[in-house]
Amino acid sequence: RDAEPISDEKYQQLPVEISEEIQELALLITGGEESVYMKAKAIEQYLRMNYVYDLEYTRAPAGIEPVYWFLFEGKRGVCANFASAFVVLSRSIGIPARLVGGFLIEDIAQQQIVYADQAHAWAEVGFKEIGWIGLSNI
Repeated sequence: RDAEPISDEKYQQLPVEISEEIQELALLITGGEESVYMKAKAIEQYLRMNYVYDLEYTRAPAGIEPVYWFLFEGKRGVCANFASAFVVLSRSIGIPARLVGGFLIEDIAQQQIVYADQAHAWAEVGFKEIGWIGLSNI
């Protein structure tokens, strides 16, 4: 809970088109938390409680920033939407975060076939002496 975040600016960069409303939301979500870890957990919990995982979600219309659309308009999405929102919310308040892509496979020690529909995205937060901790695995 008291681990210090890594200090690599690469994991705090945001595109210029990110709305100030996103940072305001991140500050609202994490307002009562002091540690970086607890702030990250608060963002994770907020996403779980306020948004719906939906394969039939509506994509952001042309010209609207996708994370903004997900957070304030659509409120439905898939793992990439949740993970992207987590990363942008986190970075907007100085938490070093990254989006990771891979596959969800069975945890077994043998060969297995991996299919395209097992593709998955999640977010991680970087901590000194600990490494990257996976969060927002929705």
